[in-house]
Order: sequence, then structure tokens, then C-alpha cells
Amino acid sequence: MESEHKWSTLGETCYITDGAHAKVERQESGVLYLTSKNFSVGSLKLDKVDYISEEDFSKLFADTKKSQRKLRDGDVLTGIIGTFGNVYRYTEDDHFGISSSVAILRPNQEILNSDFLYYVLTSQSFKATVEAYKGGSVQGYTNIATLKVLPIPLPDISIQTNIVAHLKALDQKIQLNRQTNQTLEQMAQALFKNWFVDFDPVIDNALAAGNPIPEPFTKRSEVRKALLDKTLPEEQRVLFPSEFEETEELGWVPKGWKITPFIKIIDKYIDNRGKTPPLVEVGIPLVEVKNMIDGEPFPNLDTKKRVTMETFNTWFRTHLEKKDILISTVGTIGRTSIVANTNFGIAQNVLGLRFGKKVTSEYMFYTIKAHRFQYDMDARLVTTVQSSIKRKDLNTIPILKPPFELLEEFSSICDNNLKFQFQKKMEIGTLTKLRDTLLPKLISGELRLPETDSVHKKTSDTAT
Repeated sequence: MESEHKWSTLGETCYITDGAHAKVERQESGVLYLTSKNFSVGSLKLDKVDYISEEDFSKLFADTKKSQRKLRDGDVLTGIIGTFGNVYRYTEDDHFGISSSVAILRPNQEILNSDFLYYVLTSQSFKATVEAYKGGSVQGYTNIATLKVLPIPLPDISIQTNIVAHLKALDQKIQLNRQTNQTLEQMAQALFKNWFVDFDPVIDNALAAGNPIPEPFTKRSEVRKALLDKTLPEEQRVLFPSEFEETEELGWVPKGWKITPFIKIIDKYIDNRGKTPPLVEVGIPLVEVKNMIDGEPFPNLDTKKRVTMETFNTWFRTHLEKKDILISTVGTIGRTSIVANTNFGIAQNVLGLRFGKKVTSEYMFYTIKAHRFQYDMDARLVTTVQSSIKRKDLNTIPILKPPFELLEEFSSICDNNLKFQFQKKMEIGTLTKLRDTLLPKLISGELRLPETDSVHKKTSDTAT
């Protein structure tokens, strides 16, 4: 179907400017001051941020006839120095200033819906248009003059609203699934900390039995005294001892729990040949460190690096199995994922770990994530061109080994959570592909969708 949309330009439909050009003093607190590095597609990256004073913020981001840099609900922001395409829609809940590396696009709301503009700017077709207009200019840089002449589709505002409703319904379901998975992951980590770091059930049992509490747990025991009516069910409580004992390696630990070097509890290491296999455009994914994302239990298999089935079957010494654990050992050390879908290979900077005979995979997955294990790895790093950790050094890390019956109880809880998280991850993939397929067809006018009343039911049915 041929496009029926009219076309215009960003300059004709938006007021366009950029952030502050003046040098401004950074502070440790105050108003957030963001650069293009702080923007991702649809979200903010606030792990490394700067702040400015309220006085400087008011001065730099005024709302006058000469300067309209004070951000408003509906402004669409995009990096113009650095990778173009990290687009964010400013809302009334936001409060920050921006540097000149970020452009402000303020649409004329009578003819251009802010959310529609956001979707246009995030589309691959628009990014290709930007590259064509840049015509060989410095990579990663797009100026305001170029932005103003870029063409965009401009359907009737009612059509824009309908398109936005369909796409936002998909995005909201994707976001809900992500939030569900984040909550489940936080719950699993909290349970691990409660049982195997803070030892709350052991403290509870010791208090109930009148046994002494070691000095490091005195403050914790005061908290637990007020919660004795909220202890574990009997079938779980009896899996924990009621006493502590002091060890040379880890200090005070629950009595009877063993401390074992890593080499004694791992069943098998899995890796490739130590170099990059021959790659193809279509095939089986090759997981690298960047595919192991903090806060997500499973590796991201949406990667351009792939191998043929023949390479997959012959290159890798051992194929991964479900519940194997991945850990990054070069560059960014200590990222970890657990295997739910086994149809992928791993790069040379990723190591596979197999457990199950002496400790459960789920217990080791959260043990590796924990601060103590990460600290022990940092203490054993080898630093040359890049930091790395060797197997022989991993092998020496002391591991707290509770009774296997307790580990099975913990793992049964985590296993149910992980299965549900994997289901949600698959739904996210399906919904994302649907959105990415619809996006270019809708904004170009190639495809028309029904009115918005039916979209919520369709989206809900897709994810059920």
C-alpha cells in the first residue's frame, strides 16, 4: 500500500534548539545536568551524572523570548554529539538541564504529536535519512541546521494519535514485563542475602534456643527479636542450625556449614578455543560480555555476531546445558547470566560454569552475584592490557557450602521465579519484534490500523 501521509520537515513542525553552551560549574548535588551520554532510547542512564546549582539552572534554562531552553512536557530530546538516535521524551515528572550535546525538539502540538515524533526519530528509516543528510560529516555529530531540514511524515493529527496508541500499548506491555522481571530478580537476591549472607534464619533459631549471638550479628539480632512471629515455616526453619562457629576464611558462619574452594564444588568449565570463531550474518548467536546485562538473569541473544551450525558443532569444546552459568572473565569482570536457552555459543571472554553435583546452580548463580564473591575476584585480577581472571585463581575462592537439602529448597523457589522470568523475556522479544515491524509501516502510512479501542485487547492476548 502506497503511503498516504503528507511530508514536512522538523524545522517546519518543531521549535529546535540545543542545551547550554556556557561553561558551568559541576557540583556533587543539585539539579541534574545531563549530556548525550546520559540518554538511551526511551530512558535515561543515570549511573554517572553531573549536577549544577539551582542558580545556574535558572540562569541557563530560562523561558524567555530570546531563550526557550527550559524543558517542557512533550519536548523530544536527542543526542547530537555522540551516537544519534538516543531519543527521550521529556515529561512533567522530569527535572534536569542539558548540555549542548543534546538537541531539543518542541513540536507544534496542533500538527505534530510528541509521541509520534518520538517514534519517527527512533525509526531506522529516519536514522538512515540523517546519515544521508550528513553526507560524510564527522561521525557521531549532527548539527541543528541539519536537523531542521530533515523530512518527516506528517499524517493528520488524529491518525498520529491512533498510531501512538497502538505503539504505546506494545511499549507499555514490554515495560510491564521488564518491571515484573526486575521485581522477581530483586526478590531472589533478597532471599539469598537473607539466608546466606545475613543468616537471619540462623539468628532466629539461636534466639529461640537461647544460644549466644556472635558480636557481628548483635545489631541484626535486635531487629530479628521484633520479628520472631514472622519467622520461616517449620519445614524451612529446621533446615537451618541454631548456632554459629568462627572460621579463618569467612569469619562467623552457621555451625556445620562447610567452606570449600571453588575448584571443589564446580563440576565443569565450558569455553571455546580461546579465539573468535568464523562469523556469519545469519546463524547461531555468539554471546559476549556486552550480551550479559546487569540486573537481567539471562543473556541477550539479539546479537549480530553469529556462527554456522557446523562451526557451533565443531568449534566449541562443550555445548552449554540449561542452568549452566556464564561469567565474564576479561575486561568487565564478574558479569553473570544463567542459561535457559542453550542454542548459542560463547566468546573467549566468557566462561561457562556447570554445577549440580555438590551445590545447586541457582545457589552459585546468586553467590557469584554477591558482593563477597565479586570482592574475591577483584583481589585475584591479572592486569595487563585488560584486566582478567584465570581459572586457577577462580579455583581458590572460598565458597560457603550449606547442606544440600537447604540448597535444594532455595533452588526450588528460585527455579520457579527464573522460569517465569524467562517466559516474560520471550514475551518481550515477541512484542518488540511486533512493534519494530509495525513502526516503519505505520509512520510511513504503508499500513493503517483499526481504531485504538481494540489494541489493548490484542496486545493483552499476544502476551497471554
